[in-house]
Amino acid sequence: MLALVLAIGASAMAGDEKIIDEIIARARAFVGEESALESVQSIRFHGTLKAEGDNAIEAEVTIIVMRPALQKIIMQHDDVKEITGLSLYDGWQKIEEVGNESNQYVMMLNVKQIRRLQANSWEALNFFKGIEEKGGHVEFLGEEDVDGLPCSKLAFVHSPAISFFRFIDVETGRLVMTKTESGGMITEEGSIEVEGIRFPKKIIREMGGTRTTMEFDRITLNEDFEKDFFEVPMF
Repeated sequence: MLALVLAIGASAMAGDEKIIDEIIARARAFVGEESALESVQSIRFHGTLKAEGDNAIEAEVTIIVMRPALQKIIMQHDDVKEITGLSLYDGWQKIEEVGNESNQYVMMLNVKQIRRLQANSWEALNFFKGIEEKGGHVEFLGEEDVDGLPCSKLAFVHSPAISFFRFIDVETGRLVMTKTESGGMITEEGSIEVEGIRFPKKIIREMGGTRTTMEFDRITLNEDFEKDFFEVPMF
């Protein structure tokens, strides 16, 4: 009996793996051809960020991600510039006054913040494929309607504390919605095509009653940045 149970369990896992591979292949095909997706080494996003609610702001934002796990986010609003960096396993943040850069504060990020940046970098660069290579895994959670649209639900599990739940249109492979383990909801609107790859024009995140919209006006692929561009700045 135990052998039968184990055999059924192994068969179910193999079935899920096949379903997952098919869903990911369909989602990648919606974004771009394999050759284009595989060629991406770095992405620079530029646009504006608007946060509504008690802490409302409007800021110019640049996000740069590069393999294997490098990231820099530059956000400027009023006379303040906030820079957040990830250099493999080191994460940091610098806040400085625009026009008086000597007035600045640098702090190191904690482990949880660093792992979140690492997960975000992977998600931006890998287009759903290969999370197992970094120690994560994907789970198939069945099908679920989103605003009347049948979607396949996949969990991209980076660690016990970080997961992205992706709802992918069964028919087209379009990413319809993302939820995070903390209850955040992310949707996309419009598109910008760059070198054969379809990126969202607008990303909307809702969390705890706060709505944040990021709208891109340009996206650049495969610029070559020196590693020290992402490293912790001198204190």
